[in-house]
Amino acid sequence: MVASVPRGSLCMAYVDPYCLTLLDFEMLRTLATLKVDLAVHFSTMDLQRNVIIDLADDRDNFERVAPGWKASVDLTTTGVANIRHAFFDYWRGLLVGLGFQYSREMPWIYNTQGSAMYRLVFFARNDMPLRVWRDVARQKTRDLFEE
Repeated sequence: MVASVPRGSLCMAYVDPYCLTLLDFEMLRTLATLKVDLAVHFSTMDLQRNVIIDLADDRDNFERVAPGWKASVDLTTTGVANIRHAFFDYWRGLLVGLGFQYSREMPWIYNTQGSAMYRLVFFARNDMPLRVWRDVARQKTRDLFEE
């Protein structure tokens, strides 16, 4: 897909994986070779449910999402909630390492029961799209079909 994008095009990629383990960092690294902004659905629900399982039996499901994350967290002294925050911060730092800035506005997406499912995280390489995102993300959007 990246090869078919005309050289020098300004792009925006909306990344909406089915689950967190499909948010492959190498895919984001490949997209970063373009002049691209990224809007990423980051599955906080998946992280909440599975990060401890990932640690308990030495799985590496989240290693593809944030390579090296386990080495960045002191797993012996960090509480579960802090591990989740540390993972998220580490992941954002990886994208910063690719030359992106991220918006502080990261709206929560809730399911019909009111549980937080995702955070919508926006990354860009310059301030203009971040300013636009800041305005969009702060406003509660009305339903398009609402009367």
